[in-house]
Amino acid sequence: MADLRPWDVVTAACSACPYFSTMPVSRLTANRPPHTLLINLQHQLVCTRCKNRTKNRLTITIVER
Repeated sequence: MADLRPWDVVTAACSACPYFSTMPVSRLTANRPPHTLLINLQHQLVCTRCKNRTKNRLTITIVER
């Protein structure tokens, strides 16, 4: 996560329903060490709509300034 810039966009998507949510990088990196791997965070995702906990995904959109 240390490579993420504050203006990049993070999208979390549920694998069980069509729900997805975008969030600022600051929300994802809050209270986590900078060396945290995104793959480890994917395993912690819980869909707020259907409560699914399996195979949810994070995608990063790199935005040029």
